[in-house]
Amino acid sequence: MPQDGEVYLPKFMNMIKKRNTLITIVNNEDLSFVIPDRSGEVRMLDSLSLDQFLKDDMEPDPVPEELSNRVNSLLVVPDYWFGTVTYKFQSRKKSIIEAFIERKLLAEQPDLPDIKYFFGYIPHEINQKEKGLYVYFLQESKSFQLYAQLVKYDLTPHCITTPAFVWGQKLREIIPDFHNGGKGLVHMLSRKVLLYFF
Repeated sequence: MPQDGEVYLPKFMNMIKKRNTLITIVNNEDLSFVIPDRSGEVRMLDSLSLDQFLKDDMEPDPVPEELSNRVNSLLVVPDYWFGTVTYKFQSRKKSIIEAFIERKLLAEQPDLPDIKYFFGYIPHEINQKEKGLYVYFLQESKSFQLYAQLVKYDLTPHCITTPAFVWGQKLREIIPDFHNGGKGLVHMLSRKVLLYFF
């Protein structure tokens, strides 16, 4: 069981077992760089203040030398950095769906023009006659700044996720009707308890 402040990533994630990978984690307003090994164990290299990393005039380079030539496989951000919404939508054609979602998100979040680049969706049936889309998207303004800074330091993340999405993936593998919803997970740490609702 991890202690508060330690990094815990389930070992089922194949992407972290590849050579030369890196995971970047935002936790409690800190940014941590984590290197996994092939066994699934992780080693935290460094942590720094997220606000400090987001400054344009950082001196010296905030990225540890050991991270050069590594692939940033995953960026893990707090759950509240993501928003979700469900839309009624009949088409299942990808290009039409994505254009629709972009328009809807930009109309609903006009102060976040980059939101159109940071969303995903899952088609689902609302009822027997109606189809819908479950849409998840980055909604925290710091997330767009963080992405731009990671690109600047040649650490562009291949995927962005949250602890709830990571746990959801694992729970789908072990709970047969997980997709029906109405599930909860209690994650007990030494000094706090995290609740995830699916």
